[in-house]
Amino acid sequence: MIRTKKFTRRLSQAADKRHLRRSASKRGGPFRRRRTLERLESRHLLAAVPPGQFVDDFTMDTEFLDTSAPYVFAADLRINPGVTLQVGPGVTVQLANSVNVDVSGNLHVNNASQVGFFNDNGFSSVSTTSIDIAASGEMQAIDTSITLLSVGNDESIINVEAGGRLISTRSNIAITDVSWASGSLLDPADVTASTFATTISLPAGYIPRLEQNDSFRLVQIIGTPVSSDLIIQQMGTVTTADLVYRFTHDLRIDSDITMRFAPGTEVQIDNQVNIEIAGNLVFDDTAQVGFFNNNSFGNVSITSIDIAAGGELQVISTQITLLTNGNDTSIINVEAGGRFRSNNSAILITDVSWESGAFLVPTDLTNNVMEATLTLPAEYIPRLEQNDQFQLVQIIGTPVSSDLTLRQMGTVTTADLIYRFIRDLRIDSDATMRFERGTEVQINNQVNLEVAGNLVFDEAADVGFFNDNNSSFASITSIDVNVVSAIRATEMPSAPRL
Repeated sequence: MIRTKKFTRRLSQAADKRHLRRSASKRGGPFRRRRTLERLESRHLLAAVPPGQFVDDFTMDTEFLDTSAPYVFAADLRINPGVTLQVGPGVTVQLANSVNVDVSGNLHVNNASQVGFFNDNGFSSVSTTSIDIAASGEMQAIDTSITLLSVGNDESIINVEAGGRLISTRSNIAITDVSWASGSLLDPADVTASTFATTISLPAGYIPRLEQNDSFRLVQIIGTPVSSDLIIQQMGTVTTADLVYRFTHDLRIDSDITMRFAPGTEVQIDNQVNIEIAGNLVFDDTAQVGFFNNNSFGNVSITSIDIAAGGELQVISTQITLLTNGNDTSIINVEAGGRFRSNNSAILITDVSWESGAFLVPTDLTNNVMEATLTLPAEYIPRLEQNDQFQLVQIIGTPVSSDLTLRQMGTVTTADLIYRFIRDLRIDSDATMRFERGTEVQINNQVNLEVAGNLVFDEAADVGFFNDNNSSFASITSIDVNVVSAIRATEMPSAPRL
């Protein structure tokens, strides 16, 4: 075969290109086929541990899976931030008495056999066994019973601190207490279909977020101010039978805010607790509002609902009563500018008082049984006439500046009504204060009535002076009649000494 120079040159060029490809491939050059490895997902592998006693902090993700024996928290310990302790189905977990578990990470309990608290330290002192859910910590209890393993006088509590979160679904919580601090995390979907055979403590604003649960007992309202409108209902998707709401700390209802207890709710106010109403508090056909009235000490304490200027208490078809009988004062106090309205109710606590300047019109209180001692300016008294019955009506020292007639009050009975002057009082000139037929009037020890106008006892049942100040020195109780003023008594028995 004859090859031309041109053909020979082409063969040489082709050979050179094949050589270049082989050389580039060996060097990883531009003609090499690249292979890549797929990146695997980052996975947490939990370390399964056998049952036993645990006294050290959890510093790595851990699982309790063995159902053959209990896992026991035997000393105070911590689940560190970012660490998860997973309790599997059928597992039993126990907390020894006085042990506190700090959940700064995650405690997830899913279909466990039981989480049990020992509740008796064997001493007369009270100890606390607790699961404390710290800020950013979370406890989940799904289909799990959290219960007491022994019954004593100690406290067994799940405490959700500010920033912590408790999630519970279809669980039975039967320890002594579960509490949510102000600032803890609680959404309506967090706690559902669970039974609370325990005392719950939380801010009032959190209560409606628990409505989708089966049943409750005592729900304690702590002192976080009520700053948005709030309706407290009968709760319990299975039963509402044992639900009681109790104020356990002083609390303020902010101005322009309404807190309403719906029909059927039962409300209690702990001893020495004071509720300040700057907005509105409504008891609407509630089963009962009960005041605890004995602080177990020799001194006298006050449990109160204080209605501030611009505030209003409304009571509709509700009994306000004492839950204990002691020497304390349980009072509804209407300050200047405040308002108390009540219809078809029974007021059975120790005292209701209206300060001078409080708001009161004749339609504010109607058809009530007023067994509390009422304390108010004389001119307010006729505005109460449309109520069923009264006991003691105390007249404070606001001067009587316009004509005033006080009569037997009580649309059902007048039998127990007594009017009593408890402070010095002046009847201004040209003003007449008249007590009508059948009224019983008393003047407290050391009280002085100054009559610059007219004071008339018109067939009053009697006018009695208290004459003993319970001390060794002499005091004066008097009616002082100024010149050209008058006091008149018609067909009235002589004034007895009380």
